[in-house]
Amino acid sequence: MFQGIIFDMDGLMFDTERLALDAWQAVCAPLGCADAAAVALRTVGLDTTNTERVFRAAYGADFPFDALRDAWGRWMANAIAREGVPLKPGLFALLDYLKAHGIRMTAATSTPQWKAQKYFAQAGVDAYFTDFISGDQIENGKPAPDIYLAACALLDLPPEGCLALEDSRFGIESAHHAGLKAVMIPDLLQPDAKTEVLLYDKVNSLSDVILLLKGG
Repeated sequence: MFQGIIFDMDGLMFDTERLALDAWQAVCAPLGCADAAAVALRTVGLDTTNTERVFRAAYGADFPFDALRDAWGRWMANAIAREGVPLKPGLFALLDYLKAHGIRMTAATSTPQWKAQKYFAQAGVDAYFTDFISGDQIENGKPAPDIYLAACALLDLPPEGCLALEDSRFGIESAHHAGLKAVMIPDLLQPDAKTEVLLYDKVNSLSDVILLLKGG
């Protein structure tokens, strides 16, 4: 049995990655960026700094990333205010299982801390995560291992005793190179060949993680 479980957030706990692509498409439309959602898809799992690099590589150094990201944030906030934070199936079943079995848990998300805290509160999962690591608390974002090493330190557990739950290729790379066992629950993207070799396992939903833990 693993001593600790570390959750990614967007696309793993919350079904927010699809909203994010829609938001980028909407805010970039006035610039004629017809493929903005496709570009944004390449940023899944990345922090703001690395996301900016991807967009500037696609659209040039003059791309008004800061202004558009502010507009993107407002679009996302309005959508979630209308519809709530969309949850991934099996989230509460897994959280309750971990709590009942005394398995420690935290989150390692590229999302800034203030926004992650807001999402946790809106989704009603903040009671399960008394503390977590966000992208603005570490020097190098995913796919660097920093965030998962920080999450293990937060739990006071060795990386080899922890399971990482991720939906993105960059997240899997980050967790694997930090020394955790990385489990992928694909969201928008399936693992490619490079990612496959890094996986401890791949499952279809958060509920399947319970079966994995029972088998382990």
